[in-house]
Amino acid sequence: MVKAYVEGAYSRPSDKKADVVWIDYLAALDYETCIKAIKTHIKSGNAYPPSLADIQRIYDETRIETNGEMIELVLLAMAKDGTLDDADKESEVAQWNRSQRIRKIREWLSRGFIPDFVQKYIDRIKLLKLAPSNSLQIGG
Repeated sequence: MVKAYVEGAYSRPSDKKADVVWIDYLAALDYETCIKAIKTHIKSGNAYPPSLADIQRIYDETRIETNGEMIELVLLAMAKDGTLDDADKESEVAQWNRSQRIRKIREWLSRGFIPDFVQKYIDRIKLLKLAPSNSLQIGG
């Protein structure tokens, strides 16, 4: 369906050999986010259809938006328990380190890569969403 969307938008005929590659590659991607990536490519005014690499790049950029709430909750929890900070929080180097940690965590989560220490926060946040209010804390 995704390939058909691209072909329809750019009036391109189907290619059976290419279809196999597209189906294989795109099968691992979330359909709605993938369509959003293709629409973003089309809206950019690009006269050429997106390649799989174009779709993946825009998909990765889009996922950070669609998973934004979880990313922000993870960063909030990490900030509350001090995971993002150096011992000396006030130094310029410590502030730079913190911003780099935040950037890296955003990048990981937007690409679907979840290190074990981040997964612990996600699990805790999911548990919080299921628990009665005020019964659990995000940090620590």
